[in-house]
Amino acid sequence: MEMGSFKWHIGSEGHDTTHEKHYPNARFSQCRSETHYDKEPDFSVLALRPIFHLMHTMFDKLHWTELPSGYIQVNYDMSFALGPKVLRNDWNELLAHYWLAFLGVVFMIILIIITPLIGVLYCCFLCCCRRCPQECEAGSQ
Repeated sequence: MEMGSFKWHIGSEGHDTTHEKHYPNARFSQCRSETHYDKEPDFSVLALRPIFHLMHTMFDKLHWTELPSGYIQVNYDMSFALGPKVLRNDWNELLAHYWLAFLGVVFMIILIIITPLIGVLYCCFLCCCRRCPQECEAGSQ
């Protein structure tokens, strides 16, 4: 049987591809979904509860909704623009208002710098001297 420029082989279905030769027509089963999206997940937060309360306490102390005036202004067409304090590069009031967030950022930057340094010092000195104490003693004399 011919259709246009294609020649269909007798007994084969479709386009007579390699896939059809190896895998005959698939018989699909009926999908029965048993998903319940209204059920609360079962997990324990016992270990993270102190961190959870610490973060919520910190974010409650930060007044996220009260931005000091002069940093962002709303134009007549309801678009936002930088305020006069940003253009003057005056950040004192903003840092005083968000001092806890600023302190947290400074703490995280210090932690990011110190953590790899402690790891390198531990691997270079403490691990080395525990594995080969005779070489460390010989090197120190």
